[in-house]
Amino acid sequence: MVLAQLAGCAGRKPYDDESVTKNVTIHAATSSASVFSSVDAILDIYSIDTECRAKYAGTVRLDKPSAAIGIAADSSSFLAGKHGHMGYELFFKPQADHRYEIEVTYHDEIYDVILRERQPHGTLREMPDLDVEPCRIHAA
Repeated sequence: MVLAQLAGCAGRKPYDDESVTKNVTIHAATSSASVFSSVDAILDIYSIDTECRAKYAGTVRLDKPSAAIGIAADSSSFLAGKHGHMGYELFFKPQADHRYEIEVTYHDEIYDVILRERQPHGTLREMPDLDVEPCRIHAA
């Protein structure tokens, strides 16, 4: 599974997915509540092992309208993000031969994240976020 977090911090290592097929497209739209400030959103990616340990895999900057990344199929992942006191976590397990679209909006200090799965025959469906509580993820 993948755990993702949207965040607003610098100093993280870039996510390296060179050996994996690009199966996740992230569409990001951010806006600030003030013309005097800007939003620097990022997505932290963690892999989750069978014992629910999270291992930081890297960070994707959401500074463009879209980004394509690869997350190994049939692996558990966690994506996480945070800006100020607001954050979002997404826990999912990509399937082989499927594509994923993550739509992220950040407006007036509120995140909205939607995960969709495109199946091999082309059908697109919105996916529920997997419940991370039973796993009680902890850092590896």
